[in-house]
Amino acid sequence: MTLELSEGLLYFLKYPLLLLLYVFLATALRAMAAALPGPKELATHQTPAGRRRLPTPSPGRTAETPVPVPAPVPGNPPEAFGPTTRIPGREWLEVVAGMEGPADGIPLQAPILFGRLADCPVRIPDPFVSGHHARLTPGPEGPVLEDLGSRNGTWLGQIRLEGPVRLQDGDHFAVGDVTFRYHRT
Repeated sequence: MTLELSEGLLYFLKYPLLLLLYVFLATALRAMAAALPGPKELATHQTPAGRRRLPTPSPGRTAETPVPVPAPVPGNPPEAFGPTTRIPGREWLEVVAGMEGPADGIPLQAPILFGRLADCPVRIPDPFVSGHHARLTPGPEGPVLEDLGSRNGTWLGQIRLEGPVRLQDGDHFAVGDVTFRYHRT
């Protein structure tokens, strides 16, 4: 049994199918446009879009070597990180690149939440950073870094985190375009 469609029936089916295709395309484009960062987010983004990997550390660089600090980013005054006195036996984070941090580092005394929202102790106004992007939790054997389900991920060196990872002294990690180095004295 063969079903033959007449030319008239094909003529009438062609236009509703084209209309359906246009509606689908318009819906897909609207959804993609809604996911793009707005003008305010783009204005505060100071690094090239799409860079998701850590810079390679330069040879011969130590914790005492001065780190070039980029232009200040509104929303993270150095005093917002709390006391920054380095005490032996303590842990802290050094902001290596991507934003300004305290000269003595960010003390690691309690869990630290990284993200774009104002309730995060380390606020990163980067459109590629999630509201609550990552968490660093101190522990007796070293802090544990975990990604909180962010879209663009958290990077330890050149590796994207797939689960919680314990940091060791000198480890670099990135949240968006901001790079941190963990120190333990």
